[in-house]
Amino acid sequence: MPGPSKAGINWTEIEANFRAGSSMGSLARRSGVSRQAVSKRAKKAGWTLTAQAETIAETDTARRIAQLVTGADHRIAAEGRRSPAIIQRILDMLHAGATIALAARRVGMSPDALHDWFRADDAFREAAEAAGADFGAGLVERIAEAGKRGDWRADAHLLERHPATRDDFAARPAIGIGEGAQVLIQINAPGFGGGAYRELLADRMALPGEAEEG
Repeated sequence: MPGPSKAGINWTEIEANFRAGSSMGSLARRSGVSRQAVSKRAKKAGWTLTAQAETIAETDTARRIAQLVTGADHRIAAEGRRSPAIIQRILDMLHAGATIALAARRVGMSPDALHDWFRADDAFREAAEAAGADFGAGLVERIAEAGKRGDWRADAHLLERHPATRDDFAARPAIGIGEGAQVLIQINAPGFGGGAYRELLADRMALPGEAEEG
């Protein structure tokens, strides 16, 4: 186990950003510690990269924070609101089925702020879309497997929603007949003309305009 943290150094944040793909050099520069200290800590604690680390490292956000070329880069790094670790948290939540709005609020930003971030970082946006697609594909697979096990409701759910079948199988809203509505019944049968039709109905109900006649 690593020893106690040195005052002023947030090793938890350093570890999260390391796992999300930040290089030891960039972590050292941003955190005010030596590269050797980060390397020693990583080896001692057994830090490992996440599955998305390579993807996150290719985002514009990660590259800017790693290089710290402009004043805006330094500001982004200092604020800590845009970092590889935050990207990792958002991708994890989207992969688990969270909405964009929920993921944004969980990391302390508004949905609009997250959408602004997507617009500024195409690679991050694409990774987020892929995470959401992975969740959707997983649901489809589980529903399909349930259908194979004999759960017809799973098949029905998929039929109603899949792009290839939803036009034919989507649930239609029920159409009710309100009080006072008129229903027109047309009967096409030999010898059953309009007069006979009206006489038959007159015996069963009062037709408008005829109820008081006779």
